[in-house]
Amino acid sequence: MGFKWLHVTFGYRNTIERLFRTLKERTRRFYNNLPSTRMDNLQSFMDVFMLWYNHLRRHQGLGRIPVEVMSS
Repeated sequence: MGFKWLHVTFGYRNTIERLFRTLKERTRRFYNNLPSTRMDNLQSFMDVFMLWYNHLRRHQGLGRIPVEVMSS
């Protein structure tokens, strides 16, 4: 098909990949309790997940909460 691609390591790609890995892990745990047939349920889950991910959890690699890193 002739697609051009570039192998990328580190940088923004790792950040995004890590976010989606964590999202998939958390979604698997709540799948039975989260009916995906209603968009408002999914939106609520994503809102709470992003609050937790950016403002409450301590990032393993950073040793701090991500919002603290961004504000310093």
